[in-house]
Amino acid sequence: MPITVAIVEDNPDYRIGTSLVVKHSPLCTLVGSYERAEDLLYEFENIKPQVVLMDIGLPGLNGVEASR
Repeated sequence: MPITVAIVEDNPDYRIGTSLVVKHSPLCTLVGSYERAEDLLYEFENIKPQVVLMDIGLPGLNGVEASR
């Protein structure tokens, strides 16, 4: 069973690149890709990722605060 992964990254190039790597991994399934931590938190209960790749330097709610 693949590991479910969500990505939070405000830099679109990094977010898209990381999403492509996860999408093409046979061990992972991308369940969400977000620009803002608030968007992930809103969707979290619906997608229930096993792993979150979180940028810590986000505008608004930063990655450290969101991870708590």
